[in-house]
Amino acid sequence: MTEIAQLLAGVYGRQSRNKAKSIDEQLDAGQAVASENGWKVSGTYQDGSSASRYARKGRDDWERVLADIASGALTVLILWEASRGDRTLTTWSQLLDLCRDKGVSIYVVSDERLYDPRKHKDWKSLAQSGVDSAGESDLISVRVRRGHAGAAAAGRPSHGRTPFGYVRRYDPGTGQLAGQEIDPDTAPIVREIFARIKKGEAVSTIVDDFNERGVKTSGAVKWYRVRVRDIAMNRAYLGQRVYNGSISEGIWPGIVDAETFYAVQRVLTDPKRVTTRPGRAVHLLSYLGTCSPCGASLTAVRGRYRCLDNGCVTIVQRDTDAFVENMVLEKLSRPDVYEQLRQHGVEDDEEVVKAREEIARLDDILAGWRLSAARHETTPASLAVIEADIAGQIRSAQRRADAAGVPPALRAILEPGADVRVRWEDAPMAARRRVVLFMATIVVDQAAAPGGRLFDFHRLGKSRWTGDPQSWGERWAGAGA
Repeated sequence: MTEIAQLLAGVYGRQSRNKAKSIDEQLDAGQAVASENGWKVSGTYQDGSSASRYARKGRDDWERVLADIASGALTVLILWEASRGDRTLTTWSQLLDLCRDKGVSIYVVSDERLYDPRKHKDWKSLAQSGVDSAGESDLISVRVRRGHAGAAAAGRPSHGRTPFGYVRRYDPGTGQLAGQEIDPDTAPIVREIFARIKKGEAVSTIVDDFNERGVKTSGAVKWYRVRVRDIAMNRAYLGQRVYNGSISEGIWPGIVDAETFYAVQRVLTDPKRVTTRPGRAVHLLSYLGTCSPCGASLTAVRGRYRCLDNGCVTIVQRDTDAFVENMVLEKLSRPDVYEQLRQHGVEDDEEVVKAREEIARLDDILAGWRLSAARHETTPASLAVIEADIAGQIRSAQRRADAAGVPPALRAILEPGADVRVRWEDAPMAARRRVVLFMATIVVDQAAAPGGRLFDFHRLGKSRWTGDPQSWGERWAGAGA
């Protein structure tokens, strides 16, 4: 009894999900056990995170427990139950081995028993508790995954952060999440984001405007581009639930309609949106027009477009913009072109989004095979065959994306019954630039004589309409212009 009275006890408490005993109750019970046995409590430890292998957060105090056992600061460890120690079988076994090596006993309050890991029967009993705890942890994980999958299949909202624009409903009897409803205060902000992106406005413009207006946000002090993009790409606003890549219809109402949602996805996933910088530019042809001699982009400098790389081309900006606008609007005003382009629908945008997702998936697969070849796991001959096959699938998906109707920015100008020129004037610059980008390739040639300041439309003769093999100059010549 003298030996036991000299034990130095460490009391460890951990909150376990769906368990009634709080950390404070566990620590109180452990200290009571130490007092009853005349043990000196040399340290208390507590963690609020899970002990299972599925845990995402670390357990700092558990690491302290192991360090104190290894250093000889403890001679007995008090746990409420074995599962409060570690639900991972390998690490629980390591604890038992450490305690056996250091001569540290383990007292389990729920068992009302002191175990000595140096004794075979005690070690075996504790090891079996570890097996049971690990098995329970796996069962809990399976139940949780099934619960999430079942909730997703039933269209119930996830238990994560409430999407901006909604408020949660809870069952008054059980306190369980029952659903979510549209928040009349914040839902209009969500609708505004979708409407403005669909119209062709840059995300950065929306962010600046929201911050200047002091528009309400959630969590952050101000709006950021990533926040606006996250909202604009969240299927929750279409009334849908996504779980492990699967999409199901939610039991909550959508804030935007399908046509608007898919139009916005098409805008945000357009690869040309990034490479041509259409959103930030404030001039019609900046980074869209190209220099004929060297192929560099044009940039606006003091009222003129200038070759960005070598300065080998300069042309009056105002007259060039006016000429290109007239060319585009005259083409859009033609009844045959107008009727052809205005055919659109939600199916077009959904097809484009799916095709681009397929391209991204194929790109990832191809990158994996190339990495495998670099590691000499795949032969060069096999890689060549695989590359050719995947490249063909990518081209097929790209053709589907290219064929699926006109971009949303152009549709805003092609609304039935409206004058095209009036809508052009009403459209933001970003939308006008997308129309030009979709309809034509603008190329500017050098001036016939150095230093010429007069605008000469023939310098745009190498420009061409999208999908048309003839340049503007060739068409002008054919028309006798």
